[in-house]
Amino acid sequence: MLDGSESLATFILFAAVTVILGWGYNRAKTYGRLGILAWLQSIVLMSPWLLFFGLFALGIYLNLVSILFLLIVSIAIYIWLGQQLREAGQDALLQQKQPKESNKRL
Repeated sequence: MLDGSESLATFILFAAVTVILGWGYNRAKTYGRLGILAWLQSIVLMSPWLLFFGLFALGIYLNLVSILFLLIVSIAIYIWLGQQLREAGQDALLQQKQPKESNKRL
């Protein structure tokens, strides 16, 4: 199925993706919940392609229906995460404005 060079290339690609995703997670943690939700959105966008090409590199081929299913599920999750991100962003914005308005009343 895989010879030495193909398995090494697959392993290196998998390691690089893992390092990049871990680096992005560490950067997103500093922004709290908003950062994690934005990071998850990027993961959801990349995951169908990473899964498809990863399986292709291993010699497992997906048919068109499977690829479309992966894309539709990832789009639905992306939209849901976007709604969560907007709600969390509005909550954070309201929390930032609230102390300023209370200081004006005093």
